[in-house]
Amino acid sequence: MNWSVWRTSARTKRSCPPSISPRVTPQAVREVPPPRKSLRLQGKSVLPTDNTADQQQLPAPDAIQDTCRKTPGPLPMDAINTEEGSPLPPALLELCSEKPAEEKVNLRLKEYRSVLKGMTLQEDGVAKVVHKRVMSVALHAGVSHILAAAGDYMGHVGLWNPGASWGDDGVLVFKPHTRAVYDIEEGLKTFDFLSEDCSTLVVGAWHGDVAVVDRRTPGTGHESLFRLGSEYPVRCVSVHPRHKQYFVAAQGREVKIYDLRFLNAKAVTELTGHTLGTNSARFSPGAGNRVLTTCNDHHLRIYNISEMNEVCPVLISIRHNMDTGRWLSRLSAEWDPKQEKCFVVGSLEQPRRVQVFHQGGQLLHSFRSPQHLSTVLSLTTFHPTRNTLLGGNSSGHLHLFTD
Repeated sequence: MNWSVWRTSARTKRSCPPSISPRVTPQAVREVPPPRKSLRLQGKSVLPTDNTADQQQLPAPDAIQDTCRKTPGPLPMDAINTEEGSPLPPALLELCSEKPAEEKVNLRLKEYRSVLKGMTLQEDGVAKVVHKRVMSVALHAGVSHILAAAGDYMGHVGLWNPGASWGDDGVLVFKPHTRAVYDIEEGLKTFDFLSEDCSTLVVGAWHGDVAVVDRRTPGTGHESLFRLGSEYPVRCVSVHPRHKQYFVAAQGREVKIYDLRFLNAKAVTELTGHTLGTNSARFSPGAGNRVLTTCNDHHLRIYNISEMNEVCPVLISIRHNMDTGRWLSRLSAEWDPKQEKCFVVGSLEQPRRVQVFHQGGQLLHSFRSPQHLSTVLSLTTFHPTRNTLLGGNSSGHLHLFTD
């Protein structure tokens, strides 16, 4: 056989030798189903027949949502990680009723730094408290024992007393909500107490509303309701520590101070300079002459509101990475109740840390623990009187730094 006939030039495709015919593969015959027609095109009734009437009917979406909602009114405090019908531990009730200690005197910065350096994170200072991503954290003001609380993305609330024998290693989990616990549900985003006995509070909603609620009033309604300037969610409200008629609201790019006595009038003060949405705005403890804001434009800002002018420019701006993405809770800076000129905020830097700043912009301390801290603590808060710092991450864990 002359194989030169089979060889082709580089510009042509290779073919089979002349004496070999290519194999022909028979194609399978595909059956084409008839085109589907709707009952309307077939001229048939769309009403259910006797055959379909017996089939199980799916509930409407509104009905499904109604079954998930909690019954209005007081809810029983039944932990879901204990036996059904088990009462709350008497030691927990005693701890919750403990009165807070007297406030500590502000320390000098050198002494304050020394206190921060003495606060560490140990193995028993980390616990799984809620099921999903932590959306809010708090520390009880009692001093005899530490009682930490966290709310998660699915409506769980966890109470943790390190070293306690109840629940799961001192953790009791409740399910009072059906949505993320920023602090409430049904469109409510944030709140702060107006009175020392916690009977009245101001509430901010997703649709730009602010309401005043009194727990002593029968029913589940509000005392007054006011729509702020826009329909952006009210992400944070903070009541002035001394003059309770004033509250600051973070809504979209706007941060304004309002007077509860004149909600129909315009804001008392506007805090300018935010170029993206804000996460929080907090009055400073004590005198309340500063406001700390956390903004998604990667800046922490502090405003001097001593004079309550119509427009307050920023006093100082601190660059801080806020790119938490989709799966992490947004960072939120919080004042230290014991040191009114200092505040704490989570960080995205590696190795993972929590940072404490002075209101002048100076970084005072970074809490780190290579052995026990490997995640971002988006939500942080200081204890009102003890040298204790609490942080929560996106897997439901709480971390305690203490002396």
